[in-house]
Amino acid sequence: MKKLRHLCCILISCLLLGGLPFGAAAGENGFDLVPFMPEEEARIRKNCDKDVRLTDVPAAAYMSSFAVREDGWFAIDFMGKQVDVFNEDGEFQYGITFSQNPIRVDWDGDNVLIARIRGAFVATVNSQGKVEKIMDIRYGNGDPYWRILEKYEKEVNGTTYRFNHSIERLERRRVLTQIDQFVRIEPDGTETVLVDVSSKMAPFMKHLWIICPILFVLGAIIAIFRAIDEWRTGQEKTNT
Repeated sequence: MKKLRHLCCILISCLLLGGLPFGAAAGENGFDLVPFMPEEEARIRKNCDKDVRLTDVPAAAYMSSFAVREDGWFAIDFMGKQVDVFNEDGEFQYGITFSQNPIRVDWDGDNVLIARIRGAFVATVNSQGKVEKIMDIRYGNGDPYWRILEKYEKEVNGTTYRFNHSIERLERRRVLTQIDQFVRIEPDGTETVLVDVSSKMAPFMKHLWIICPILFVLGAIIAIFRAIDEWRTGQEKTNT
């Protein structure tokens, strides 16, 4: 009887604390995770099951976030539209596509963990493209682990992994957009480009970093001339 009461106390405590069994598993991923209410989980899972798809075609887009597993396998998020998984040599294994974005990527054991920024929840997807777990992030977008996932350089088992730019000027300035390379740096300084999508990008996309400022300046100049012209027209009407 005492054992039964003790077990009941443990179960009640777990419920009051927001589900400790889930929190223990979630701690491996860094987020403070809690389960959804059954109805909410069913709704989100239904949407995820319809949205998440497996693909054997590597992404052709700029990179947004990455995560490296202990064995050297890594996953890269390409602009919140597709997550590709590679082995330690940078060989493409499979991709996971979805329409909802933006996201950040991590690992949950051998499964890819997709953290949705909009809605602040995570979904773990296995290598067959099946959604296995869906969990709520207790503190939403205020969880400090987001900052870890958003880092562009990370160290795993003494080896450094980082994003890179094929355009030298962007790399020197460490611009946080148009990232098209993923590199591994060994402890002795040897650098290897594991993934490079620069050749897949359209020429105009490669030069957006300079095209956009030029268009902005031209737009500003046109707006100024229009304002001056309107002011002159107003002055002429006033004088007449």
